[in-house]
Formats: sequence, structure tokens, C-alpha cells
Amino acid sequence: MGDPPPSHAPLTDADIRRVARLARLAIPQSRLAALRAELAAVLGYVERLREIDLAGVEPMAHGGADSGGANRLDEDLPGPTLPLGTLLRLAPDPLPPFIRVPRVLGEEGSA
Repeated sequence: MGDPPPSHAPLTDADIRRVARLARLAIPQSRLAALRAELAAVLGYVERLREIDLAGVEPMAHGGADSGGANRLDEDLPGPTLPLGTLLRLAPDPLPPFIRVPRVLGEEGSA
């Protein structure tokens, strides 16, 4: 993966903070430079993919060659669960018998 093409403006700390906010991630100042480089590499790779000549390539409805022309979905069966006490001990902010989670509805950028 390379750097983004020169036609794109370099990523700024503000860009990284905005992506982190949209992803609901807390990014310490000390990680901004490393994350900026990683995101630039990902965007550079996407640009390389856009340059691939796809003339004559038929679109696919699915990627599995062995699926016989249909999407394969496993039956949705419940599996083993954690005991409530274990789950509450692992939760960062328990409110027995519930787990408190950050509010997401009604905030800027939520659907």
C-alpha cells in the first residue's frame, strides 16, 4: 500500500479526529500521526484499486465460487451465552441487570 496520489490533499489531524468521532473512537494526540499514515495508506490502496481496468469483467452478485449461483446463509441458531454475573463483571459500565452503553440516537451524524 502506498501513499495517496499527489492529487489529494494530505490528511490533517482534523481529518483523523473527524473520522474518529464518526467511528466513536477516542484517539489520543500521541496516536494521530501514526493513524494519519495508516489512513493515507488505505486511501492510497483504494486509489490503486480504482485504476484497475475492469472492461469486460462481468459483475458478480456474490463472491463465492462454490456457492452454486446462490448466496449461502447458515441457519441462525442461538449459541452458548455468558452467565449474567460474568457479563456484568466484563462490562465497562454495568447497571445491573443491564449494561449501560453510550447514547447514539439524537446525536449529530446519527441516522
